[in-house]
Amino acid sequence: MRYAQVHNWTNEESESVQQAHYFHCDQIGIPREMTDKDGNLLWYGEYTGKGRLKEETKVADSAYQPFRLQNQPQKI
Repeated sequence: MRYAQVHNWTNEESESVQQAHYFHCDQIGIPREMTDKDGNLLWYGEYTGKGRLKEETKVADSAYQPFRLQNQPQKI
């Protein structure tokens, strides 16, 4: 399964900027990796057998991955 996360923002010159990140999920919808439009790895996570995030690694500082189970944001 693959889902996309799109960021929209306006810079100081009032130019609109858009960036897409892609989630690569396992067979039950848990996000395992996140890449940019060129396929570069931005984030990956390891989960327990019960689906809890055990460890996450941000390969890029700009990586923001708020989802744990399919379409379920993390509790802050």
